[in-house]
Amino acid sequence: MPQTRRIAQIIKLKKDSIPDACNITDYSIFLDEPSRTLFAAMKYTGEDYEADMAKMRANPD
Repeated sequence: MPQTRRIAQIIKLKKDSIPDACNITDYSIFLDEPSRTLFAAMKYTGEDYEADMAKMRANPD
């Protein structure tokens, strides 16, 4: 059986491609192979989740 290796990626984003102050940190994506489903998790540190998500949706990038 092959040895499992953890592989990471670094993806650099344009400064203006993320709306300021959406209060999201520690965003991770995981793959559940049996169901072929991606699972995303994040920490939200703001006080108005709906308003912050509206900012994200309004960003054309």
